[in-house]
Amino acid sequence: MLKIFNKLISVFNISMIGFIHGHNYLKRSQLKKIRKALQFESNTYTKIFESRYAKKIGNGEAISFASARMGFYTLMQAIEIQPDDEIILCGLTCSVMPNAVLRLGAKPIYCDIDMDTLGSSAKSIKEKITSKTRIIVAQHSFGIPCNIEEICKICKKNNIFLIEDCAITFGSKYKNKNVGTFGDAALFSTDHTKPINTFTGGLVYSEDLKTIKKLRIAQEKLHDIPINKKKAIYKQFTLERLLAKPKAYGILNFINSVMGFIRKKLNTISPFLDEDDGLHFNNLSYSYPSKMPDFIALIGIYELENWNKVALQRKESMNYFKTKLKNSLLRSFIPNAYFDDNRDIVPLRFAFSHPKSKNIKDLLGELVDFDSVWFLKPIINTKVSLESFLYITGSCRNSEKSCPHMINLPLTDNKTIDIMLNKISKKV
Repeated sequence: MLKIFNKLISVFNISMIGFIHGHNYLKRSQLKKIRKALQFESNTYTKIFESRYAKKIGNGEAISFASARMGFYTLMQAIEIQPDDEIILCGLTCSVMPNAVLRLGAKPIYCDIDMDTLGSSAKSIKEKITSKTRIIVAQHSFGIPCNIEEICKICKKNNIFLIEDCAITFGSKYKNKNVGTFGDAALFSTDHTKPINTFTGGLVYSEDLKTIKKLRIAQEKLHDIPINKKKAIYKQFTLERLLAKPKAYGILNFINSVMGFIRKKLNTISPFLDEDDGLHFNNLSYSYPSKMPDFIALIGIYELENWNKVALQRKESMNYFKTKLKNSLLRSFIPNAYFDDNRDIVPLRFAFSHPKSKNIKDLLGELVDFDSVWFLKPIINTKVSLESFLYITGSCRNSEKSCPHMINLPLTDNKTIDIMLNKISKKV
């Protein structure tokens, strides 16, 4: 109840900003089409969305799923991952990644992050490879390309399948080459906190014909999300469309807290695919993996049509952050990749780790909704111990040291950025 009370207070904070970007650009006619698509089990829009999404990345194909983790699981099945095979993941990830590995009886091995990119460290990956390593997952964090060329060389030398984790990166380039096109396959998420927001969903991209064929066959056999779940998703989507924006975000937080409390008490259907984010592999209210609903794909089509505008705005905000911070005391805490000409970054958030992060959050707490900040510990989004995911404390020192102090700042207008930075600079 205390949490709900705190959210109630935030209702009156009309300036609050968050990390969910609603779909207030959609017209009524588009909403009508989305609602109509909800009623039918079809793949009409799904095929269009997959084709257009793939063209934004490269010359391959994209295969959609109800979530990116389901795509990851299906991809591992397609390349015949066996029990006891080792999969190297970034030691700064979401629980759904090792969860998918453990479902297959395989073993997640965690590499550290590179502090210059906040993504997977090539040096750490080298140290983690054994004769059992079958897959390396290279993570691009917050829109920043990791040192993917070096990781590619490591994989080729050791004949290891390379998956790029682009769940929180879309449209960025390294040396003028799109992320997602370096590896054997790539994972993309379209969750509501991700670059392309379809509320839920994900895709696997590949330019390897054998991999694509296997994924297509697997996708055709998947079940749909139950209709009651789809309706709950649509209701939440329409709520966020109206309120996931400045001057309304506090209201959204309050409503979400109340609805979450009611769902827990009455055991009603949640709009989120969150039953498989821990270590619970059975008794789900939806199939794992599942198909991407067609109405979700239609939202994705509209998102792609709006993408160039969004990407330009986010890059402009990032560049404004960089200009303001280049000669400030905070510069030494900003990842060097932001200032690297080899990286063309389309950012999701402006991210860095700072030892006085608590002070920063206290200063900006009335302005920024930090509840959605990622990576405050290795393996987020779980209530069970990290050891349950076979994580060994001390194995990823950069991740363990930086995660508790991670700061994500929203990409917003210059005036609001100035307010944030002025507050920080006076106290930190």
